[in-house]
Amino acid sequence: MALAIVHPLVALAIPLVLSPSIHFHLLRNQNQSNAVVAVLGAVLLGLTPILFPCNYLEIDYSVKGASFFFVVRILEMATFPRSMNSKWKLADYGEFLATSSNKPVRAMEERKGKQASKDYGVARKERKWIPRIVHAKDRNLKWFVSMGLSLVGHWLCYTFTLAYFQTYGCSSESWLLNIFDIRELMDHVMFAIMFYCDFQIAYVFGTLGLVLFLGAPYTPLFDKPYLATSLRDFWSHRWNYPIKLTFHRIVFTPILHVMDPFNTSSKTKSSKRHSELQLAIATFASFLFSALFHEYTAVLLFSGEPLAVNSVFFIMHGILCILQVSIQRISGYGISWGVGPGWSVLGWIATMITLLVTCPLFLGQYARSAVMVQCPVSPQVLAFFKTIV
Repeated sequence: MALAIVHPLVALAIPLVLSPSIHFHLLRNQNQSNAVVAVLGAVLLGLTPILFPCNYLEIDYSVKGASFFFVVRILEMATFPRSMNSKWKLADYGEFLATSSNKPVRAMEERKGKQASKDYGVARKERKWIPRIVHAKDRNLKWFVSMGLSLVGHWLCYTFTLAYFQTYGCSSESWLLNIFDIRELMDHVMFAIMFYCDFQIAYVFGTLGLVLFLGAPYTPLFDKPYLATSLRDFWSHRWNYPIKLTFHRIVFTPILHVMDPFNTSSKTKSSKRHSELQLAIATFASFLFSALFHEYTAVLLFSGEPLAVNSVFFIMHGILCILQVSIQRISGYGISWGVGPGWSVLGWIATMITLLVTCPLFLGQYARSAVMVQCPVSPQVLAFFKTIV
């Protein structure tokens, strides 16, 4: 399907410079609708890594990974009014591609937040979970040292897991994990750590430089996902927040707006609420959309792997999240009872078991394809870790 195998510099320049530049000029053209700009941009950015691959695997995988984020960000741009996104400057465009936010978007969200506090009351605003965003004024020497130490720690953990797999190999053929099989359990725990560290390192190097150059806020990719006490906590608050926000804008919120005319709750502006069924439909649609985009990633990265495995994983977790909310609403668990450190530990155990049992559906393809072993490591450190694993 490739048109040509290109030089690594060309492979980087086309999807990271040329294609976004074309889309930016389309976005600035006020005569084009959001739908036209989004479709043309998604096709342009989505097909580029397929049509113009390169033989340098690190570059090829990086470009294909970046294209996934670019496509969803281009679709996300279409959720904003044309009167707004058509006036973005190049810096605004670049910041949004990297972080899912920019100065005009933050100003708009601030206005909406103030309006929501008036319509729904301060109590509702205070209960809303807020990500740990680091603004430019808060980035002092302590923060930079912390970021540097964090990167070193993630790199060391990545190198340790690489040493483990080069020593023992990886069993990744099953679709569901048998947690009583110690070898299989260790393999998947190690690969989950490798995936987490590789993802974190790539995100920091891919976004932090631009964020610092623009003086923009920095949104961490993760918020200690290994401490999640429920699947909803994991997916909504702790895992890949920028992409969660993107899917929320592209799918969750628009679907709720579509269902507004069918909302049987009070129609007054201050008390209008969506029903549990409407929220469940929007939640499931978001997971389904995530499943489709991860299938797109699978097509880009994995050769010879069966399709729809990623979809099973995300659809399953969407259903489990909906069931969790429904059970909590009916039983009162986590609301009127089941609150406290002991219950949080039980919730953490149940969450980790669920993630481990189902993770082969998602991580198995990455493990078999060796996509995650492209991060540069020190041969000396790798050799040292091999002596202790």
